[in-house]
Amino acid sequence: MRGDASRRPLRRALRAYLLGLGGVAVGAGLSDWSGSLLPLALSGSAALMLTASLVRRIAAARRRGPAGRDDARR
Repeated sequence: MRGDASRRPLRRALRAYLLGLGGVAVGAGLSDWSGSLLPLALSGSAALMLTASLVRRIAAARRRGPAGRDDARR
């Protein structure tokens, strides 16, 4: 049970990342349909913002080291 609770934030970050990628695909389709690059630019910036939480999670896990130990890099 504890392992599942600790994975929830990572799942949420992965879901946001995938939502951003989906937004880029939709933005690309709208750009093709409308002939404007604005939808692609807006979806790309949204994807970048949605990716930030995943990058923070990965960086925190690397700082903790193997098996979540705080003293791994001392």
